[in-house]
Amino acid sequence: LIVERDSSDTTYEIVHGKAKYPRIRLEDTAANASMYMWHLGNQLRFGTNAGSSTTTAMYVQNGQPSDGGNNAAVYMNARAIVGAELGIGTTSPAVALDVRGSGWPMAALHASSQYGTGLQLYNSHTTQQDWAIIGGGATYNYAFRVYDQTDATYRFAIDRDGKVGIGGTNAGIVTPTAKLEVTSPTNSYEQARFQWDTSNYLGVFVDSAGNSQLEAKTGNLTLKTDTSAHDVRVDAKGNFRVDLGDSNGGYYTRIRAANSNPVLMAKSNGLVGIGTESPAYTLDVVGTTQLSGAATINGTTTINGGQLKVTDGGASSPLVSIAADDA
Repeated sequence: LIVERDSSDTTYEIVHGKAKYPRIRLEDTAANASMYMWHLGNQLRFGTNAGSSTTTAMYVQNGQPSDGGNNAAVYMNARAIVGAELGIGTTSPAVALDVRGSGWPMAALHASSQYGTGLQLYNSHTTQQDWAIIGGGATYNYAFRVYDQTDATYRFAIDRDGKVGIGGTNAGIVTPTAKLEVTSPTNSYEQARFQWDTSNYLGVFVDSAGNSQLEAKTGNLTLKTDTSAHDVRVDAKGNFRVDLGDSNGGYYTRIRAANSNPVLMAKSNGLVGIGTESPAYTLDVVGTTQLSGAATINGTTTINGGQLKVTDGGASSPLVSIAADDA
C-alpha cells in the first residue's frame, strides 16, 4: 500500500509479507532520505534502514523502551532533543534534567580520551563565562580539573596523590609538588588570604625573587604553641635561631648561633644573659666585654678574680688597673 501526497514528494509505504519485515517508510524524495519504523520479533524499531541494527535509532520492546536486548532502557542511537523537563528515576522532574535514585553513583560519564572526561557548563546571564569540570587523561597527569573555558586556563586541580594545585600554568597546576600549591602569576596580590572579613585578615605573599611575607591586616600577628615545653622558633638554615617559649624551665627569648652556641637569653624574671643561657644577674655576660662611650655605674662594682682595667684606647699600659686582691 503506497499513499502519496499531492502537495509534496513525501511517500508513506506500508509493507507486510514473509520476505520483508512489516514496516512503514517515510521518504522525502527531495532530500533523498528515508526513515523507517518496522517490527522485528517482539521489538518495534525506528531507524534509517529497515532490518539493520546498526542504523536503529530507538527500540521499543515488550511495550517499553529497550536497549535492543532484553533490558528495559531508553536507547537512542542519535541526537536527542527534549523540549521540556527530563526526569530519570522520577515522573515529576522539577528542573530541565532531574536525576533521582537511592544508589551510588547517581550518574556516570565515560570516555576514552588523552584529555579526560568532562562536563561543560555554559552561562550567558550578563557576561559570557564558560566552565568545564574534567577528570583523568594522560595529557594532564590524570588530574581532576576545573577549567575556565573563557580564558582557556585551568583554575584548580587535584592530582592522583591528593595534592591540590591552584593558579599557575596549565602544565604546572596539574603537577603540584606539595599537598597545597598556590601560584600567583603576578606580585600584585596575596597568594592566600585567611579572613574574618575584608578588613581583618592574614595575607600570605611570595614574590618572584622568593621574598615571603605574612601580613596581619588591622590586628596583631601572633605565633603561638599550645603545648608546654615547646618553642615558637624562627630558624635561618640552622645558622641563626630565635626561640620564644618555655622549654628551658621559664618563659624566655633566646637567640642561638650555629651549633646551638648561646648568643642571648632574656628570661621572664628579668635576667639577661649574653654568651650564657643561665644568667644569674640582671645582665650576665660571659666572654670579653668592651664598652665604647660613657658608662655610669650607680652602686657597688664587684670584681670576682681578674682585673678591671681602664685605658685611653691607644696606650699600651692601662691608665688604671684594679685587681680583686688590691687593698
